[in-house]
Amino acid sequence: MAQTLEQRIRRVIKEHYGENLWAFRDDVNYKEGTKAFVAAVALAIKGKIEFASDLQDEVAKYSKGGGADRVIGGVVRKLRLKRGITLEDVAVKVGYCVAFLDAMERGRLTLPAYMYMDAYYAMKPTRKEIELIGEAISERFAPESMIQDVIETYYGMSLWAFKPEVSYEEAIASFISDLAKLASTRS
Repeated sequence: MAQTLEQRIRRVIKEHYGENLWAFRDDVNYKEGTKAFVAAVALAIKGKIEFASDLQDEVAKYSKGGGADRVIGGVVRKLRLKRGITLEDVAVKVGYCVAFLDAMERGRLTLPAYMYMDAYYAMKPTRKEIELIGEAISERFAPESMIQDVIETYYGMSLWAFKPEVSYEEAIASFISDLAKLASTRS
């Protein structure tokens, strides 16, 4: 009998971490503690997550900005710095608080796309710069990026604790890679 995607995800988790992910949720057992995470990884593998707000778990939905938020915010920041425009200048043009714009550029918020675009268009991007933001967004939706978003939404950088001798990216790279491979074997 063929395994479901969720069962294959659990197999990859066990290969990398055993049942040790429960350590981050001592209020429930392993299976319950990872249920929402497994469901979110399955959505990421299926390409059904664009923003953190697409997650089904209410706690994770709005906990922090995801990869798309970091990418789009980073493109806004890059244009602003390239033009030598201050956060204060953009804030005046779009009517947002400076601290809000800073958090937006750093991807710390889950926001509707129009808010990013308001800030971006306030800097009068060229046609080429408008194309760049579109390219950055489309690159962001690779399964690896979406899976990393899910991991960081549910566990922050805590999985680093399993391999503290290497960088964070190295510590989770093979886990992300193995989960992403499931995208090509979906049933």
